[in-house]
Amino acid sequence: MPFSTLVLTAGISALAPRNYFGKLFRKEDSPIKFDNGQQNPVPKDPTLSEEAVFNSCLTWAAHQTSQAQQLPPEEISAEFSILYAIAKQRNALAQGALVHLIHTPTLGGRLSATIQETALETQLGVQVHRQELSVPFDPTQRGGLAMASGAFIGQISRLLRDGHPDTTAFAPIGGYKSMVALGHIAASFHGLPSLYLHEDSQVLQEIAPAPVHFSEDDRATISSTARKIGNGAQMKDLSAEQRSVVERFPSFFTRVDDLVELNELGQYIRLDQLPVRLSPEAMAEFRRDSTHLSTQLGQIRNKAAIDPDYKGINHDLTGTPGRSHPWRLAKMGSGNRIVWQHRDDEILVRKIWRDHDDYEKEVTSIVIQPVPSDLSGYQIVKV
Repeated sequence: MPFSTLVLTAGISALAPRNYFGKLFRKEDSPIKFDNGQQNPVPKDPTLSEEAVFNSCLTWAAHQTSQAQQLPPEEISAEFSILYAIAKQRNALAQGALVHLIHTPTLGGRLSATIQETALETQLGVQVHRQELSVPFDPTQRGGLAMASGAFIGQISRLLRDGHPDTTAFAPIGGYKSMVALGHIAASFHGLPSLYLHEDSQVLQEIAPAPVHFSEDDRATISSTARKIGNGAQMKDLSAEQRSVVERFPSFFTRVDDLVELNELGQYIRLDQLPVRLSPEAMAEFRRDSTHLSTQLGQIRNKAAIDPDYKGINHDLTGTPGRSHPWRLAKMGSGNRIVWQHRDDEILVRKIWRDHDDYEKEVTSIVIQPVPSDLSGYQIVKV
């Protein structure tokens, strides 16, 4: 059966100097440059914001390239190459297949994923859904890599969980090398294969899932202890039952002397089991655009678990920091505005706006409202 759902990690191969867009953006009048042979671009005008440069690049590239132009398959990107190989070598790419491109939030990652979208859709007949990493990989933050890795496993798992082994797969094309192993773990949770394209020979390899399984009861047991441990705890501070969980499920924890921390799998369980609860108003908006909003709520949930004051999900309101209000404000990339709070091991979402004018009129009155003690009207959603 042909693949109808594929989850790809996207790098910046579309911007490589040998590829069409890489050559294009190295022209003299391009808005970006590649310093000292670097693959990641930087703005030529350092006074512009990254968002302004990103939009300028898209406008500039659109003027350079006809929408109907057929690009050489071998000169587009590594992501295009693997989909082309699935279609041509295996005859195994369904018409209209859904392709999730997971990319970094950097200028290069966003640009590379966005500029190849038209070529993927028009030349291969797929639907592309671009999605940023829910938590950036930050080796400078204590526990940052384990947290980001756990969030990544969860992000891939959510995209794959409803898939059938014959029609759904994970393909680690770009991004960090650790994503290959982490994504294969996520795919294996659901009995799904991983795909790999050997670059020199352009031969496609399908890797069977590892026999990874643990029950829902085990997941709940591990999750309870993971919430207690958080970003680190002393074994002596855990209950006897929690210490038993650490001993029985060593694959989810890292121990150094008396210190115990969550590793990548432990962080995945912790985040996956952290509820996101929506008010009736927020729930009505969620139902109108559940695909994009579930991604954005997942980003808030994952970042809040690291630090409720995480700068990417807290924004000033009329000059006053959001944390001085009962509620916090997240401004998401699509223009959505979300009022939320992290309380008692769950994320509460009070209001979601997709219309900017409505947001401007209502936000001040919403964020000063107290967090309700009775949450019976709030519903949990899976993100």
